[in-house]
Amino acid sequence: KLQWSFGLNPEVPVINLTTENRALLAYACSHVAVIYDYSSRKMLPLLRHENPIKMLSTSRDGKWLLTADSGKDSVVVIWDTEKGVPVCTLFNPHNSEDITAAAISPNAKQIVTVGGGKCQNVHFWLWTYGRDKPDACFSTSLINITERVKGITFNDEYPEQFALTTDYHVLFLTWNGHALSYDCPKVMTKVQHIGVFNASCYVPKIQQVFTASTNGYILVWDNISCKDKHASDDTNYKKKKHKKTLNLQKSSITVIIDNEGMLVTGNSNGRITFYDYQLRLLYWCESCDLDSIRWLSFDLQSNLLSPVFAVDISKRIIALMEIPKQKCYFVFRHPVAIVTSMDSHSESNYMVVGDAQGTVHLYNHEKCVLITSKSDMLVCGLENGAIWILHHITLDPIDEIPYKHSSTAINKITFTRCAEYMAYADNALTVVVFKRNDTTIASKYNMWNLIGKYHSHYLPIRDILFGPAASDSDAPRFFSLGEDRELVEYDLAHRSNKVPFLFASRGILYKYKIFSDATKAIRGTYLGPTFKKPVEHIQILTDKVVDNGYVVFATDREIGLQLMPFDGNPYKIVGITGHPQKIIGISVSHNKILFTAGYNDPCVLMWKIKLKSVDIMARLGGEGLSPFYCLIKGEKKGWLANEMKDLFYYAQILHQGENTIENIMTEVCYKRYVETGKLVEEITFEEFVRLYVNHRPAFGICMRHIKETFCTFIEENSDSMKNPTLTREQLVDILLGGTVLKNLLEEDKPIGELIIN
Repeated sequence: KLQWSFGLNPEVPVINLTTENRALLAYACSHVAVIYDYSSRKMLPLLRHENPIKMLSTSRDGKWLLTADSGKDSVVVIWDTEKGVPVCTLFNPHNSEDITAAAISPNAKQIVTVGGGKCQNVHFWLWTYGRDKPDACFSTSLINITERVKGITFNDEYPEQFALTTDYHVLFLTWNGHALSYDCPKVMTKVQHIGVFNASCYVPKIQQVFTASTNGYILVWDNISCKDKHASDDTNYKKKKHKKTLNLQKSSITVIIDNEGMLVTGNSNGRITFYDYQLRLLYWCESCDLDSIRWLSFDLQSNLLSPVFAVDISKRIIALMEIPKQKCYFVFRHPVAIVTSMDSHSESNYMVVGDAQGTVHLYNHEKCVLITSKSDMLVCGLENGAIWILHHITLDPIDEIPYKHSSTAINKITFTRCAEYMAYADNALTVVVFKRNDTTIASKYNMWNLIGKYHSHYLPIRDILFGPAASDSDAPRFFSLGEDRELVEYDLAHRSNKVPFLFASRGILYKYKIFSDATKAIRGTYLGPTFKKPVEHIQILTDKVVDNGYVVFATDREIGLQLMPFDGNPYKIVGITGHPQKIIGISVSHNKILFTAGYNDPCVLMWKIKLKSVDIMARLGGEGLSPFYCLIKGEKKGWLANEMKDLFYYAQILHQGENTIENIMTEVCYKRYVETGKLVEEITFEEFVRLYVNHRPAFGICMRHIKETFCTFIEENSDSMKNPTLTREQLVDILLGGTVLKNLLEEDKPIGELIIN
């Protein structure tokens, strides 16, 4: 369950939903919309999207909230803000196109969405009728507009009228009950002099539209009168013309809204200005030390005596301002840059975040980069290869000079449980190991002493890990795992690296493999989560109440919980979308709080781990073979299950030991060796089915895999790569192992080179 978000999407508006009975704000963080009660500091997450949320819009009374994302399988969702539940969802409103803009009308009866295709399509929806298709469509190619639509504004008095703002045009559209009529009036002055259009707003009392620009200009659009067109029909009154242009400010006007008979603007210098409808200055506010103002939103029932409203500025600060008192109250502030690393304290409620600007932020997640098990220091790895040792609370440097043993970015840092050893991996495919000096030496010199630097992989290093010391050594065991599918163990006592061993293959995708830490033999192969991408991050939990363990995992975009021990049961896995893009890191705190960070995302999400969710799912799956039949074609009564049963009993009659697979037989024999000390000599049919579902390819073998495998035997410079073929002699050579052995020897590279001793 999502509990909190540290950060927000800066390009999405912050909407004030405050009334006399509630104090609410709506904003977006990552793929989640949030309704935040700033009086009680409680957050209500609205989870329905898989892509980053790009648009928020609300009705006049604040009861209905529109959220829209942009990306593959984009959706538009209408929420009831009082209950926090979705009432309508538009799936792929523009088919395969992204959404560039979306808004709900003030009376909450209409929705307008704009597609992101080369020719932008505008869709008009009467969403309360529940139709899957738009009620009207319009394409900007009809009027030869190529700029992207950046904003939608409705006429409060006549919600069937709305305007679209682009960089250099304002397009006016009207729903006439059957189709959309449009008008795109020309700007009577030079556009280069005015600048780029930022935003527009309708003023229903005078039926005018005001547009703000980057050069501080305000453009006024007015209705075309009957005299101008010499026509008598009423439709002319819905058309607009450019009336005048005024230069009101010297800086860019970033936002303009209509509120209680006034035009309110915010500019790039942090100034908020109030005008009447004749654009005469009333008063301004710039005493709150704000930067460029991005969004303004008044209370839903505001008045001139107490115009309290929310401001979201470029520093990602949401503030409440009381204009008459010239006071500013910060609701919350978050880091500006993209999150690059984060970790949680092992014993307290602290969570630390590092960003792309080199700043470290410390949060108390109960009250709402790496910390050692001793919890007395914070280690930060930089993009230039430097390592800083900081105090875990004050963030002051403990060592005045950073450790610099790499020239490329640090991507992984780990410690032993007692914090006696530290190691990191960098982008140069090397691992560096340190040992902690005692207190006397650390007070005179550095806190850490370099043991060695090793280059043991020829593909990126995915993880590094310390393990308990062996019985014949005082030094801990240290491992590194690379994309070259090799697990390397290092002998820290003698400062060398042991011989690595190949442990993975193509068929291991979506599988867990358990190895004996002494013999390196495979003790088990189990089917893991089968989301779009395999598991990339994993942490094991232990519950004090029950004996079963739990695993927190993360794939490319999903996070989940799995019940141990591993057996391939799909009902022992639950998952949810964790981030709209790639998850770059996870961390579990001491009180079962999961923190996740995503690629190119300024938000860190905080999730409450509920162990009961996976326990209930496991019970619903049933016992014995019941949860495994869904993995077999035809399920329980299908031909494959019956064929497996016949084959199993036939194999018991005709037992031939030489027709075995080494890894499977090793797993079967040593399955209970640690617990009983005895080898397993026979298995049941239930265990046989589990072996099948865990060892077969997770999604079967398709023709594409067969073609890819066949192409590996064809020389790259062959002219027949588009239609690969093999001669009879080549096929025989492959079957005898000649070509395969040659290819393996050519691709093999020396590993285990010791750089520093």
